[in-house]
Amino acid sequence: MLNLTRREKSVIRVLVLLYIAGCAIFFGKKLLFKNNDLSIEKIGVESQFKELAEKVDSTYFLTDKIEKENVEEINKTPVNINKATKEELTTVKGIGPVTAEKIIEYRTINGEFNSIDELTKIHGIGEKTLEKIKGEVTIE
Repeated sequence: MLNLTRREKSVIRVLVLLYIAGCAIFFGKKLLFKNNDLSIEKIGVESQFKELAEKVDSTYFLTDKIEKENVEEINKTPVNINKATKEELTTVKGIGPVTAEKIIEYRTINGEFNSIDELTKIHGIGEKTLEKIKGEVTIE
């Protein structure tokens, strides 16, 4: 039939025995450790995972809520255009980083603003923008 050497036959026997042992272990585990034992273990892991997920979610949403509240508080407090930094000026809706730099540059060259309407002298701030930001800025 097959012309195999004695060594090749021994190797095949060992491989077949290992295969049979592996199958026996696999099916033996299924019989000895029925789904009930595994499901109890899974339920424990799932409940721990759910607890962890809830903690992460609540922490994430809590920080998100706090950040939103802080931003709202910043926006509620009018920004003093005579003393504000670039970052503070950019919190005002309608004023970006470039316009904030122009405000600071105008302030250093011409001195403090005497009225909010003086902002229209800055390129990029027109009447419409001024109307939008009037409630958010002050000169005090």
